[in-house]
Amino acid sequence: MHKRYLRFVPVVEHRAFAGRAAAAAMASASFTHLPQPDPPLTPRDSAIFLMQIASEIEHALLVEYLYAAFSLNRSAPGVPATAFSDIFKTAKEEMGHFLTVQNVLLALGATASLFREDMPIATDFYPFPFVLEPVSKSSLAKYVLAEMPDGALQEPKLSQVKADAGVSGAFEINQVGHLYRAIVEFLEEADDGIFDPSLVILQGDGADWRADAPTITRDPATQQPIDVGPGVFVATIRTRLEAIDALRIIAIQGEGASRTPGPSSHFKRFLTIYDAAVAAPEPIAFPVPTLPNTSTHPDPTEQQGAITKAASRVWAQLLNCRYRMLLACIGHYLLLDQNTNGRTSLADFSFEEMSNILFLSNHLITLDRTDRPEDGKAGPPFEMPYTLLLPVKPVSRWRMQQDLIDDSTLLKQRLIEMQADPDHVLDSLSDDTSRRATIDGFIASP
Repeated sequence: MHKRYLRFVPVVEHRAFAGRAAAAAMASASFTHLPQPDPPLTPRDSAIFLMQIASEIEHALLVEYLYAAFSLNRSAPGVPATAFSDIFKTAKEEMGHFLTVQNVLLALGATASLFREDMPIATDFYPFPFVLEPVSKSSLAKYVLAEMPDGALQEPKLSQVKADAGVSGAFEINQVGHLYRAIVEFLEEADDGIFDPSLVILQGDGADWRADAPTITRDPATQQPIDVGPGVFVATIRTRLEAIDALRIIAIQGEGASRTPGPSSHFKRFLTIYDAAVAAPEPIAFPVPTLPNTSTHPDPTEQQGAITKAASRVWAQLLNCRYRMLLACIGHYLLLDQNTNGRTSLADFSFEEMSNILFLSNHLITLDRTDRPEDGKAGPPFEMPYTLLLPVKPVSRWRMQQDLIDDSTLLKQRLIEMQADPDHVLDSLSDDTSRRATIDGFIASP
């Protein structure tokens, strides 16, 4: 979220933006200020603004959880056998949330928003300052508090978790569920006309994204969701009520059912691993850095995570390239309607990139970060590309996809010339030659 566009006003004064009832409800949330553009926006524009905030947060959580998973030393004493799969599963479910938020944006008539604040960042609406860091009782405590439903932790446990998360009078962690309840409160007072059902043709389809739909338990009287099981939730949105229902489901999957969050909730998964980290006799992460980056001139904040060993840095750049390719494929997919040639291929390419990122991340944590082995290992930096803007003309978008493949090829060639792939990790990545031929076909026959 970009603070230069905002002024922050107390929620209870935010009547024009959210409505009197919504403002009162938001005042009880964990954050004390609701971002308000200056000057105020129309209701539809305001809804787009809030959903872009939600998108940035989902994107941030997704990569933070991925980094935590890749950093986990599964053989460390005390680590639960399911810890890696639970964190990775949570990251996958966040991807579903991220796609559903894009669908809400598209239904509002906006474009998809794939942005994410770079590190470090602190805003009044983010759960906590964005930072890629190895899994530990400190990082897990932040994830527990971000996903926690109200009243789920009692004293003295709550104080212990807050202390490990670094919470103080000047730093509180905003609960993600409160964010979605605030947006729901806003949408409940909005007009149905701000949503356009015809735009569903542009939205992400759960079948394309291999969504493993979770079991949703609903209140018999109101039909509102009250519990959500594990699984990747991707909802298409036609109406205001469908948007409200989807956002409630996202919040509940993170927090779990009210007062009794089950083991599949994000909150309970992280709490279980946090308890194990507290009891573990030694760190549960590999010696990977906080704030990994490929900066050539790192500032004091970046210095601790700067990947400067020559070959390791090229591997990290290759991961950044494939991360950009993943975002470009998702963004490109969401610009095409359901009948457009190549749309499902872009979803397939996205899954290939997820696998590529998995292979590259697992390799990076084995490489020295600097020329001094005692400085520890590298890690996947997930640095944002210089742009997420996509070309206007369809043929130019496919040419951009060609460029990204060629960028990756140059980095692979550099690693080969450096003789930096003795374990043949590059052979595990997807076949770029085949993908380029497919893209060539889309250019020739749009």
